[in-house]
Amino acid sequence: MKRTIHLPDELARQIEEYLAQHPEENWSSLAQKGFKQAIRGKDPSKLLAVAGTVELPADASINEDVYH
Repeated sequence: MKRTIHLPDELARQIEEYLAQHPEENWSSLAQKGFKQAIRGKDPSKLLAVAGTVELPADASINEDVYH
């Protein structure tokens, strides 16, 4: 299916620059990735998977300023 969309000039320039650096991509593949990500939404399971891998001292929640 073909669709016509309007992009601001600056965004189009940025896309062209990105595509020049990523020859395996094209306008269609990039748009498809963006659309899929937008309709899929955030996947909190990926964040939760790494959340348990960070070890903090027991007092980190009450002494926040010490650990910055």
